Amino acid sequence: MIHMKILRNVCISALLTVLIACTAPFVITGCSGGSSSGGSTTGSSGGGSASPSISPSISPSISPSVSPSPGRGNLEFQVVDRDTDAGIQGAIVSVDYYSSDPTVKDTTDANGFGQIYNLLPGNYYALCWIDQWAYDNKKKSGDADILISSGKTTFISFVLKREYGNLEYTVLDGRTNQPIQGAKVECRGKESFSNEAGYGIIRSILVGNHIARCYLGEELKYEYIVISPDTTTSVLFLMKI
Repeated sequence: MIHMKILRNVCISALLTVLIACTAPFVITGCSGGSSSGGSTTGSSGGGSASPSISPSISPSISPSVSPSPGRGNLEFQVVDRDTDAGIQGAIVSVDYYSSDPTVKDTTDANGFGQIYNLLPGNYYALCWIDQWAYDNKKKSGDADILISSGKTTFISFVLKREYGNLEYTVLDGRTNQPIQGAKVECRGKESFSNEAGYGIIRSILVGNHIARCYLGEELKYEYIVISPDTTTSVLFLMKI
């Protein structure tokens, strides 16, 4: 009987030893806040690598500048309308004269911007032009002397204004040379009517080559004309009554 109690106690002790040995790692792991992968250990103990931060997204600029090549410089420019400050598309800007580089040029985009990259450092002469536009000298636009520096980007703005001229006309009877009143003359969407002297004028027509049309009843006469900046072009219409 005594032997049976001793044997039973030995078995119970052995069983407790085994249970303690099996459960010990889980107790230790649970206390430290860790796991076999180490994921929760960091959060509890504060050790290990920190969670990666989320970098804020950076929106790219609308027209990012391009770094010049070593020993070179860049030119960026904008051409704008004097009256609206809007960019002018299709304007040409060239640089030349003061460098060994040949003349180079670029045409502005829809926002009036353009660029010429990798110029040799030195002094340049920049010129801007586009049909039907003129320099607004009051805002120091048009041509300019610029300095290109190594490793840097130079920016310049050109301010232009629309070029306009006038059209004056005389309408006469082709047989008698007498003035005709009330004839309609049209050019580029604008119109006016001749007075008792057969005379009329249409102001502020964009410069360029145009067609002037004269209407008298069912009769139509037209003349090819050239409108020049700040000048008045004259035309004579000989009509049949």
